[in-house]
Amino acid sequence: MKDNKKYILGALLVVVGILIFFGRLNINLTWIFNLTWPSIILGISFLFFLGYYAKRPYGTGFLVPAGIFFTLGVTFLIGEIFSYRLVWSGFIAAPAVGLFLLYLFGARSAGLLVPVGTLFTIAGVCFLSELFHIWHWLWPGFIAAPAVGLLLLYIFGERKAGLLVPVGILLSIAGLCSFASIFNAWSIVWPGFIMAPAVGLFLLYIAGKRDSALLIPIFILTAISVMLFSVFCLGRILHSMRYLIGGALVIFGLITILKSPSKNNHDNYNDYNDNDSMGI
Repeated sequence: MKDNKKYILGALLVVVGILIFFGRLNINLTWIFNLTWPSIILGISFLFFLGYYAKRPYGTGFLVPAGIFFTLGVTFLIGEIFSYRLVWSGFIAAPAVGLFLLYLFGARSAGLLVPVGTLFTIAGVCFLSELFHIWHWLWPGFIAAPAVGLLLLYIFGERKAGLLVPVGILLSIAGLCSFASIFNAWSIVWPGFIMAPAVGLFLLYIAGKRDSALLIPIFILTAISVMLFSVFCLGRILHSMRYLIGGALVIFGLITILKSPSKNNHDNYNDYNDNDSMGI
């Protein structure tokens, strides 16, 4: 009986081997590999987490690679199972996750928030752009990203007013670029780039020591920007209104031509003819 089982098993293995050899039996094990290697990265991250718990509160440095490897592992795992189209921004966010864990469980150094805010903003812009296919609308987010990091440093740090100058400039430029991209209004909004430094200086004036000397460049830059904006905006409006104005004039002209004469004009015309016939 045992010999029969041996022969049957051997014959079965031979048949399966021949089918595989000639490509008649396709065994696809790639999905196992696709799930295995991201799991290895996740396992490495858990080792770093264990290192932190073993040496806390002095092992906060382990949290940086732990957060990075954990985010990379999750990103790879989701990408291999589904698609990388929406999750590839996780590669950008991975260092930010590690640094943010270091900030939360470490000495709360506000300087860490600059790269954290910058990278998270860039990753968010990439994710939303891929999700809604609006790269042409959200690309100014890359300009605003450093401003977000500096703003976090100002809020949670020592509140140095000088940080608000680049924050105001970068956010103003990003807002102008976003508006111009959405409405195709580059020819109108470009004077706003002159005002951007004025915004940064005004934030410095508000949050700083209210140095009146700052008001001079603020007013000069603002006045030049508003003047140029008014000129080019008015010209653009008049250029766009030419169709409306021209069409209105044509319509009124046709109405004037086609309008039937009024009763008074008709009576005056008859009186003129009667007087002419009487020789008056």
